[in-house]
Order: sequence, then structure tokens, then C-alpha cells
Amino acid sequence: FLLAMSVKDEAEGKEFLSRPLFARGVYAHPEDWGFEFKKITDMARWILLGKRPVVPSEDELDERLPVLSPDTESINEFHKQQEKAEMVHSVWIGHSTFLLQMEGCNILTDPVFYQRCSPIPFLGPKRYRKPAISLEQLPPIDAVVVSHDHYDHLDVTAIKYLANRSPDTSYYCGKGMREWFKGCGIPDEKIHDLNWWESVEHCPSLKMVCTPCQHWTKRNLTDSCRTLWGSWSIIGKHNRVFFAGDTGYCPGFKQIGEMFGPFDVGLIPIGAYCPRSIMQPQHVNPEEAVLIHQDLQCKVSIGMHWGTFVLTDEDIFEPPQKLDEAKSKLGVADNEFITVRHGQSNVWFQ
Repeated sequence: FLLAMSVKDEAEGKEFLSRPLFARGVYAHPEDWGFEFKKITDMARWILLGKRPVVPSEDELDERLPVLSPDTESINEFHKQQEKAEMVHSVWIGHSTFLLQMEGCNILTDPVFYQRCSPIPFLGPKRYRKPAISLEQLPPIDAVVVSHDHYDHLDVTAIKYLANRSPDTSYYCGKGMREWFKGCGIPDEKIHDLNWWESVEHCPSLKMVCTPCQHWTKRNLTDSCRTLWGSWSIIGKHNRVFFAGDTGYCPGFKQIGEMFGPFDVGLIPIGAYCPRSIMQPQHVNPEEAVLIHQDLQCKVSIGMHWGTFVLTDEDIFEPPQKLDEAKSKLGVADNEFITVRHGQSNVWFQ
């Protein structure tokens, strides 16, 4: 399909849009964003002395953070129902992994299905809520959208499984990640590694745009920021969905709202934010998440990046509570920015 091979620069002639810096093989944020990495000594002190929350018992988790079992038959039939052609169907699988159904396509975001988000199978943050849908239960996936290469956002076992199961799947990622995906068995023509503001038409009714966010990349000891991080604006004929990936608060979101807003659905992180002295540059807190929602002009947003792994120091049940406080403070209606249960299905329409 010829359209899928063509990359368009959506920022051409628009000097006000931020672009990443790239020098000596390393990506960086625009200078005027003021992003600074925390000192290694500060990070080490937090890693050694930080107080991670205790994971509650299974009974308490099942009561307060249940994992629902989606109707996989209905998921597989969604695109066959003509009355739903102009709708968006979302299922929260866990953390930043969603199944999106829109414009006749099944889209998977930041696929993570393994039990530990770590390069070492027996170390690192352990999943305390199972994926609401297993890899085997997924419908045929048309597109996989990846925000960056951190282990809690990119599961090599999931990618290799999809490569074997569905060779026609297309993969959308930041610049520099092409070789990694090829190493997983993905055909070169199915990989679209994009810079901020570059877009590809996945099909005549759906365009994938790599858009800014404030984060970083690293998958091993020597590859810091050698691939580009990004958010994704998924622009359909009938609906627009924004996927933030992982991010601190930055000027890029107002620019995205000006370029592509309003969005029908926003998927925005609300967890992994404490302590702020360490996490503020790379992870928004719930109040900043609401600001992103407003910058993007989202009709409705869903909080993600919480309730699955213990990554930072806040209590695992705190993000939704803080989100409610932030909505009240910033004048956002309760039903405009919500949290959902693992496995919860939502159908959104204009």
C-alpha cells in the first residue's frame, strides 16, 4: 500500500513547533524547555533510600483494583458492526497498554505483557495486576504504537509474539528504533520510525503522527537517548485519539492541541510521580495530567501508567484520588477525565 510508505512533515513551515535536538548520535529536548537530567548521586540516593509502597493483599487488590475479563467475542466483532464505524472502543490492558478499535483498525499501545519490566527476568518491578487480555486473546492487530524503549513500555516477548502471529502488523516508533524492531523479526517495510511532527497514513482513514513529549530513552548501559521518545496523535476520519506515552509536563502539549485538537479521547499518565524532586522532569503528576488534558482540548481522557507496577514512592491507590483533587482545582468535570478498571471496555462516540 503506497500511502503507508510516505512520510509527511506536518511541521513544515510552522516555526513555532518544537523539534528535538540531535547531535553525535544522541537526542535531546529543545533548549528552551529547560530539561535537565537529575544527578546520578541523587538518583542513587533515591533508589537506595526511597520508600516504595507495600503491595496490598490479593483480596484487597481484587476489591479496590479488580481485573475485569473483557468480552473477547464482542471485541472481535466490533468492526463488523456498521453502527460502530464512527466510534472508538478502548480497553485498558494495564499500565500504558491499551487496545484501541477505531476506523476499522485494531491498535495496540506500548505493549507490555510480561511479569517484570526489567532486562533481567527475575529482578526489577513485578506486575501486581495481570494483563486484562493475554497476547493469545488479542484480536488481529493492525498497528502497534510505541512511545519509547523503557522496559515498562516495550516488551520484547510481546513484539516477537506479534511478529510470528501477524506479519502484516505495522509498527510506529521514534527515530532510531528501526534496527531494534528488525531484530525482533519485523519486516523493514512494516516499521515506521518517525521524528516529532512526522506522519504516516496507515490507511486512507487513519493517520499516525509522532508528536512531542518530555522523557528519555535507555534500554542498556550504553544507549542513553540514542532513540527518540514521543507521544502519538492518531488522526482518524471520524475520531482523534492522543496517546501520551510517558512524559513530564512540557510546552509541546499546547502545540499539539493547536495542531490537531480537539481530541475525542486522550490517554494520559497519572502515576509514578513521587518524589517530585526526582520524577518531575520525566513523569507528570495528576494535576499536570489535567493540564495536558486541557492543552490538548480533549473531550474525555483516561488516566494510565498506574495500578500495575510499583515504580515510585506514592501509594498505589493515590493517583485516582489526586486526579479527583486536580479536576476540582482546575475546573474539569468528573466525567471529562476518568480512571477505569483493568479490562474495562469503553465506547466513545461524537
